[in-house]
Amino acid sequence: MIMGNGVKELADSLLKEAAQLREQKNAEGMRRFGIVFRKAYGVKRPALKAIAAPYKNQSDLADELWQRDIHEAYILSVLVENARNLTADKIDSRVFSFYSWDICDISCILYGRTPFVREKIALYVPDEREYVRRAGFVLILVLSVHDKKAPDSEFMEYLKRIEEYSFDDRNFVKKAVDWALRGIGKRNMNLHAAAVETAKKLSFSPLKSARWIGRHSLRELQNEKVMQRIARSVKGS
Repeated sequence: MIMGNGVKELADSLLKEAAQLREQKNAEGMRRFGIVFRKAYGVKRPALKAIAAPYKNQSDLADELWQRDIHEAYILSVLVENARNLTADKIDSRVFSFYSWDICDISCILYGRTPFVREKIALYVPDEREYVRRAGFVLILVLSVHDKKAPDSEFMEYLKRIEEYSFDDRNFVKKAVDWALRGIGKRNMNLHAAAVETAKKLSFSPLKSARWIGRHSLRELQNEKVMQRIARSVKGS
């Protein structure tokens, strides 16, 4: 643990290092990919990972970086955070402040491995805020990938949530719903069949967003290589 001004000085040092790698052209390109920011240096993710690498699992540093209102500072905050120190309230505070899909996604990859993931899915999915709802569905995706012991019945329930919220035509919500549907479908052959059934149902929906989710998911879930990979993973488990 770093004490007192040492945390602020270290955060300053990391951000100075990031600023030296500033790429204005990349910052402008971020906007074309729908990345929202108030201030950004345009530093690419591998470079940020290299900056953060010596400072893993330092929650005090993560807290300080989160206060800086610089896009790269938020990413660095997630990269140095210690998941064991995350509390339910701290996760809520961060999620409720999301303003861009990339901050949402990198954060949820971390939050999805905490003991709070299920209660946060239940809280965030019904939330009307775009990036909070997105967080809920990204957490479903992370859970589907990393919790190998979770029963199929749990993901069957999540398929119901996917169908229920497929009406939401906001770009970053519908893409997360689609992502979660594909993630569940890749988990095993049983869930693959259920996900394909859900996707087919959505593809005939009168709602444009639901049709997009269903058809986009079907293209991947019915891809022969994807199906072969699922079958191999089940045999090897």
